[in-house]
Amino acid sequence: MRSPRPVEGGRAGFLTAAFLACSASSAIAQSDSIDLRVGKPAGDQIEITSMTYLLVRYEVTLDDGTIIPNQQVDAPNVRGITLGHRNNRPFELSNGDTRMNQRDYSAAVQQFEKVVKGERFSRVAKEYAQRQIIECHLRLNKPDDVLKSIQALRDSFPESFYLVETYDIQYDVARLKGDEPAMAAAVEALSREAQRLNRPEMQVSAGMKKAELSEFRKQYAEALAIYEKHQSDALGGEEAQLGRMRCLSELGRDRDLFPVAEGFIREEKKTSPRLLMGAYNARGDVSFRNGRTKEALLDYLRVALHWGPRTGGTPEYEAGIGKAAIASAKFSGEQEEPALKETYLGRAAELIRELRLRFGADSRWHVEAENFLQEARGGKR
Repeated sequence: MRSPRPVEGGRAGFLTAAFLACSASSAIAQSDSIDLRVGKPAGDQIEITSMTYLLVRYEVTLDDGTIIPNQQVDAPNVRGITLGHRNNRPFELSNGDTRMNQRDYSAAVQQFEKVVKGERFSRVAKEYAQRQIIECHLRLNKPDDVLKSIQALRDSFPESFYLVETYDIQYDVARLKGDEPAMAAAVEALSREAQRLNRPEMQVSAGMKKAELSEFRKQYAEALAIYEKHQSDALGGEEAQLGRMRCLSELGRDRDLFPVAEGFIREEKKTSPRLLMGAYNARGDVSFRNGRTKEALLDYLRVALHWGPRTGGTPEYEAGIGKAAIASAKFSGEQEEPALKETYLGRAAELIRELRLRFGADSRWHVEAENFLQEARGGKR
């Protein structure tokens, strides 16, 4: 089993910006930092004193040494945090992150467990360390340990800053195991928490997970309705817009899909890389279904060769590689010259190898692309 990253129909990278930012922070930094979606926190030298799904609290130290306590920001407005203050980033925590960067995840877990179990570490450091342990088990492909670590974090920090994310991870683990009942249970658990706590951001996340589950069940019309409801939300908007394009494509609603995709592509400078990749994939789907294989291939290759490598392991990148391989195999059959036919068959094979390398042989696109290639070579699908 691979780490639960989203596939087509899933959330992109359930890793929060908070995790990514913390991993990159320097061991010698003297201040925590909080990256807000809107605005900026007061002060440059800060120490985070507590963080929950509701609030991130901190204190500011001025240049003359004066401490201003009891500052706070709403957690849903936090895009990411960086732990750098000496009280929140002890050696063991920095060493754990270093081990993770070296892909020595078992050693990283040992370092983070020292923080979790030690008495001299701040609660902020402990909470972050527990989140990192979850990530290490994901990278080690240990789904049972992932779930145990999630429960440990919830037990230790019932109001954790990472609470919503733990339900996302729980869902992704179940999805990659192909355990539909467990997927549904994760969605239901998040929905109950959202209602109990009356948190709008959790309600949006629960709605998006319901849409993903509907996609998994191939109930595209139901998923589309949810995505269209959330496409203008500040929290779920991009995921909803991507989901909307996927569902319109699966439903074959090209007249609705094409202008949406074209709109994002025309506004390339204002469009995020993920949305742009989703739009190129969607426009490629329209061309592919309507017999314009070359146009489809060019759009898919824009994702597979240009945008995807810049963005990492997103589901749009995965789909772009797989679809480019399929289109290349199909386009080979439209060639009259043997040399051109072999060129496109070779390109399809190269793309399939790239797909396996980056996303594993269990990618949902791998078997389909292989089948198209075999058929193009004269075999049967």
